[in-house]
Amino acid sequence: MQKYNFKSSKLIIGFFILLSFKLTKMNLFYVENIKATTAGRLGKYYQLSEEDSKHIIRVLRLKLEDQLYLTDGKGFFYRTKIVDDHPKHCKVEIRETIKKHKAREVYIHIAIAPTKNIDRF
Repeated sequence: MQKYNFKSSKLIIGFFILLSFKLTKMNLFYVENIKATTAGRLGKYYQLSEEDSKHIIRVLRLKLEDQLYLTDGKGFFYRTKIVDDHPKHCKVEIRETIKKHKAREVYIHIAIAPTKNIDRF
């Protein structure tokens, strides 16, 4: 009968959790005018801002053919693929348009009590 090694099984489970996280990682970026520039059509290209391009290429280290998601903040998501991985002007191709969310039925209200000394606020 084989002995069960609890420590090695924890390591194996941890490795598979890490691997599954890596495979399902979703890089999502907000872009304001994607609908106006591409009309949401598949196969169209969109050039990201210099700030987003730098973050995608240098920080996240994404390369050509890597998948990326864009959103316009109005419930539309765009699955894209990187076609130009320049750090100053990254260009992506729209592969799929996804209508994910409808308007919220819940509204959030925040109340803030001002301090006695308004300079601290």
